[in-house]
Amino acid sequence: MVRILNVTIATPPNQVADQLRLIGDGFSREVFTTYFRYVPDAQLIVSPDYPLGDALVGLFHGSDNEGNLYPETIEHLRDVTEILAAHGFRSYRPLADAISPVLDRYCLDISAYDVFIIKRAVRQAAEVMDEAAALCPFHPVIGQIVEVEKRCRNIAVVRLIVDTPIEYEPGQYLSVNTDYSGGRWTNLSPSIPCNDAGQIEFHVHAPSLLSTARQGDRIRIAAAGGGYNLDYDQDMLLIAHGTGLAEARAIIVDMLMKGRTPHTHLFLSADYPGELYELQGLWQLASTAPWLFIQPVVTHESDAWWVGATESSQPPRGLHLTQVGDVGTIVASFGTWLGHQIIITGPKKLVAGTKKKLLTRGTPEELIQTQNYQSAYFI
Repeated sequence: MVRILNVTIATPPNQVADQLRLIGDGFSREVFTTYFRYVPDAQLIVSPDYPLGDALVGLFHGSDNEGNLYPETIEHLRDVTEILAAHGFRSYRPLADAISPVLDRYCLDISAYDVFIIKRAVRQAAEVMDEAAALCPFHPVIGQIVEVEKRCRNIAVVRLIVDTPIEYEPGQYLSVNTDYSGGRWTNLSPSIPCNDAGQIEFHVHAPSLLSTARQGDRIRIAAAGGGYNLDYDQDMLLIAHGTGLAEARAIIVDMLMKGRTPHTHLFLSADYPGELYELQGLWQLASTAPWLFIQPVVTHESDAWWVGATESSQPPRGLHLTQVGDVGTIVASFGTWLGHQIIITGPKKLVAGTKKKLLTRGTPEELIQTQNYQSAYFI
């Protein structure tokens, strides 16, 4: 499930809501244990560790003091159902049936009417969402992994073919799930634009959901999210940390394919030289793109013993020499980058640090874009 609402409606106190805040993960696990007996296939698409109690508290705040859902709550649930359907989740009445007895067990010392109020809200939500799901055309797209290429110890390039081409914009991410992920989803960004052949390439850092993927594995892919406002008529600064390169690479390839090629600086950052896992491929792109300037940056001058570098990380002759230091500091040393659209990709903490360095240097904040990841629905 998802967080149902983020509203500020004043709601009377309810002891069940207070109890749900205190219970923790045990409530969710009990509910999903029962639910999976009703709907066994749901184990593949929803994690039993999701804090379901928090979702019910949110639902409570989206209903009146008799447990009847507000109109805006109903409309929001219909929107949420489309997202959940894209993840393959469609059975809500069985979930409501599973919630009811577990609520009773945890709320023996609480007013029966307070329990009834939340049960009514849950039942109404299940009815609304089941009806919306029946009308929703969205389903997960199934893909099969055709190649896993290890680039260093912690990073692999995973290529797959989907049975139905999925639409996404360069820089967006896709929610991905596998049969061995325990119902958990993760967000991964394709490193190539969408195409009619259904080919997708992910850059995966271990440990993560696809870091143990093998050729032949089948995965589920939900709808695209996030992304950037791209203007290929304006010069561009791309700063990519680690496997955040996937987003930047998809943008660069898209520019090449469309023949719209503004002057583009790509600063590629990694902890160790051997983790610059795509230098050979980037050189191939740059050799046909005089408008593309590539600058590798590493934190450490040489590899640790465990990095396991491959030829993919060796800078070809002619590529700019790798700089050592903090990529945010190095980029900011070139000035404020006025006249450029600036996109920073990678782990949240590193992205935030780089953005802060640019803002401190005087770069206008409105020039900078970062990925706005929504929470994966079944983490």
